[in-house]
Amino acid sequence: MQKVEVTFQGPFFFTSVAGPSIFREPVGQEKGVYLWTIPFQKGGHIVVYVGETGVSFAKRLKEHMIFVMGGNYRLTDVEKMMHGEESVIWNGTWRKGTRDKMEEFLDHLPALAPKIQNYLRSISIFVAPTSVDTKTRRRIEGALAKSIRKSPVPYCSLYPQDNRYPVLKEGTSTFRLNIKLPALIHGLKDELEA
Repeated sequence: MQKVEVTFQGPFFFTSVAGPSIFREPVGQEKGVYLWTIPFQKGGHIVVYVGETGVSFAKRLKEHMIFVMGGNYRLTDVEKMMHGEESVIWNGTWRKGTRDKMEEFLDHLPALAPKIQNYLRSISIFVAPTSVDTKTRRRIEGALAKSIRKSPVPYCSLYPQDNRYPVLKEGTSTFRLNIKLPALIHGLKDELEA
């Protein structure tokens, strides 16, 4: 079976107030797969989001940051997240049933703004640069997401169940994914099948 290795680096942050900014670090100019995590109160990190990018990490994470600040993404309480609990403050505007909520978002923006800032400062970002093709990169993303979803509570609790990731078709040949992590990230093993 073919083996693919991904080596994560980090944590990095959206802002240098929290630590090394992904926008200022050289690795921010590379492409690959990435994790958003939150520090877990009992140690290590819990995954909030898994992504992949064919453009630079800095460019893709800037897009995410804009979506958080603009109310498109769900916003959750940071203190509860650190205990593995999800408490939604703002449900975003990209999901079905929320797409017409921009006026409501603007009405609540003065109260939401400091919570958005706290959320963005609390997210730890781990990146794994890779030069594999797009299909392989997306399969890596899917394997990571699947591993998080199958992990026990509370380690799967913060990863949104409606986030989509590639699912392999029946009969597709798989490869062994070797993962190297610079910190304890709950729900991820050293080896996965992708």
